[in-house]
Amino acid sequence: MNKDLNLQLSVELCYADMVCGFISVTPVLGDRDELICRRLDHYQKIISAFHNKLMCDVTLNEKSAAIALKHAISMICADIQSDAISLAPVLYDRDELINSKLRDYFHYLYPRAVEVVKTAMEEANDLLEINQNHLEVELDQKTTNLYPLKKKRQQHRRGRK
Repeated sequence: MNKDLNLQLSVELCYADMVCGFISVTPVLGDRDELICRRLDHYQKIISAFHNKLMCDVTLNEKSAAIALKHAISMICADIQSDAISLAPVLYDRDELINSKLRDYFHYLYPRAVEVVKTAMEEANDLLEINQNHLEVELDQKTTNLYPLKKKRQQHRRGRK
């Protein structure tokens, strides 16, 4: 996985933790900067591990997987900010729930991402075909325009002999 993408997604999750108060503005225990760094490290590890596990499945398209992963992270951020993933849950482990949501959302979104990539590729192919046809017509017009000039030169050369 691209390190930039991993960092971007980790920052989004950390941002959600900050907004909801999981990372407090004035923490009772520890330093806020240290807490932010620990959460960033944690999120980078889980995202990287999840991506590596995904890429073991040869049937997955990497482009579609990246799109689905980005959107899955966005949905988890919404869950964190809306308190669907609680600050201090009693009946479950917060990080385990985040991992579970990542798997679930990814699997919901992957088929949709495949369609997005498929449509984008079809549109790109259509544009490529249009451009190729345009170039062929342009080239044909240029060679057609050159033909009379070539004929004139040949007649001129014959006249000199």
